[in-house]
Amino acid sequence: MMECGLRGPINTWFREYLRGRQLAVSVCGTKSKKGNIKYGVPTGSVYGPVGYIMHVNSMPNVIKKCKSFMYADDTCIVYSGTVQDRIQEAMQEDFDNVVRWAHDNGILINIDKTKCIPILSPFNKNKIINIKIKGHSYDCLHRAHANCNCVHIEMVQSYKYLGLIVDDRFSWIPHVDSVCNKLRSILGKLHYLKYMATRGTMYLVYHSLADAVISYGLGAYGLTFPVHLNKIKSLQIRILKLLVDYNVKKSLGGDYEKLFKLCKVLPVEYKLRMVIIMEQFGKTDHKQERKYAYQTRASKQPKLIVPKTKNYYGKRTRRWLTPVYSNELPHDLLHTVQSKKHLKSLLRRHYLSLCP
Repeated sequence: MMECGLRGPINTWFREYLRGRQLAVSVCGTKSKKGNIKYGVPTGSVYGPVGYIMHVNSMPNVIKKCKSFMYADDTCIVYSGTVQDRIQEAMQEDFDNVVRWAHDNGILINIDKTKCIPILSPFNKNKIINIKIKGHSYDCLHRAHANCNCVHIEMVQSYKYLGLIVDDRFSWIPHVDSVCNKLRSILGKLHYLKYMATRGTMYLVYHSLADAVISYGLGAYGLTFPVHLNKIKSLQIRILKLLVDYNVKKSLGGDYEKLFKLCKVLPVEYKLRMVIIMEQFGKTDHKQERKYAYQTRASKQPKLIVPKTKNYYGKRTRRWLTPVYSNELPHDLLHTVQSKKHLKSLLRRHYLSLCP
């Protein structure tokens, strides 16, 4: 707490709040004896998450060579390089620093749940990765690795981190497959529900379940190849077919993509464009306007500079997608935005108008 700037009376108040607490259990009116609480805080307290954040706030200070990303009790350290020996040395050094820090701060690192995933370019399909990171215990580090029997951290090809399945090629195919499996499960439930629920309820279920599954992490996994996003789109159409009457489907003549505009639901590729543009609201990243030497019709509606790319990977980055998607929008749309909520409404209306 001192490191976070909590000093003086407020520091004393927190210390008194944590000191001398007792706990008793009551079952059917019978109470147990009170026991002293050595660790932790009351469940559901406001201090709980705040105290934990303050407790782990100093961890990034011991990570010298890698980058750290923390969310609650999930921590990820990342290092990029081309020489495997240097990568292994940097990762091992920083992981050992984290182990020492955890021991000094009373935190136990679960080596069994700790995984290592090497991420390579899809062009290096045959490259062999021989990186081995040891999960040294604090006692082993204290003995300077003498008689070390510590196990290596397991190498995996994919890992679920914060709800997104990251694979070793950044193709996002495993996560897209996971989204498709969830949508198929929702599709099966809607098949039974359509005989009992009203159309309004069916729409509510779609937006509560299916749309929520698609939207979570779309700004990340949506950068996969279009052929994989089409899997999600086809499942969207199958679900939307359950939301309309038989006569409506018959009138479409087999062109079920018209269901998106009819049901006022955005297909996944337009949802992705909307997410990318919304993320950049109020930011200047990747938004350098093209300058014109002469007054022409094009200069009256200036476009953003689109960087050059050598391969498809470059076209999957926000650096390329942000100006491309922004340039496709009507010139007046972005210049009439009053707030982020207003932008969302305008984008939704625009992309729905582009649906067949």
